[in-house]
Amino acid sequence: MKSWASDTLLGGTRRGILLRVGLTLGLLAVAFWALPSRRADDGAGHHRGHVPSLDAFERAGVTEFTEGQRGPALRLARFPDSTNPTLGGVPTMPTSNASAAWEGKLKEGKGTFKAESGAFSGPFSFGTRFGGAKGTNPEELIAAAHAACFSMALSAGLEKAGTPVTRVETRASCTLEMVGGAPKITKIELVTRGKVPGIDQAAFTKAAE
Repeated sequence: MKSWASDTLLGGTRRGILLRVGLTLGLLAVAFWALPSRRADDGAGHHRGHVPSLDAFERAGVTEFTEGQRGPALRLARFPDSTNPTLGGVPTMPTSNASAAWEGKLKEGKGTFKAESGAFSGPFSFGTRFGGAKGTNPEELIAAAHAACFSMALSAGLEKAGTPVTRVETRASCTLEMVGGAPKITKIELVTRGKVPGIDQAAFTKAAE
């Protein structure tokens, strides 16, 4: 009887140990699967059937590359026959270039500028830019560019509206002032006159505005 009781107690103890071991292993497995997946570049793969959490960049489709990795080739779309459709088939816009040089100190020195095309060039100085001396300066070039662009844009708009212009002339006044101890362009005023058959002054003013 004593031997039977001892065997029964011993057997029950073995079963209890096995049960506790099984429960422990089960809890560890659940805890392991509940942990967030590590990133692939951290040296650990994702578990089969487990969806990794994605950050905002990954959700947006942005691929992260580590140093030394190369992404896929990127090619920009090109218009057929290399033309810009918004300009009615005009060839794609070129790059315009100009250069300028300055020699000497600020007030006593002198500068020159020129277009790469050779269409214009000229000297400028501290006096012509800030002192009202006779001559040209960079702001005069800015005014000329603004006037030219506006005249062309207005002509294009009127042509698109079915009233092509005979002539459009724009005068631009570029004002340079000291602001916070530094020279800055504070305003550019445009005065435009045009000859456009088929429209009155009110229609021309509305198109210009």
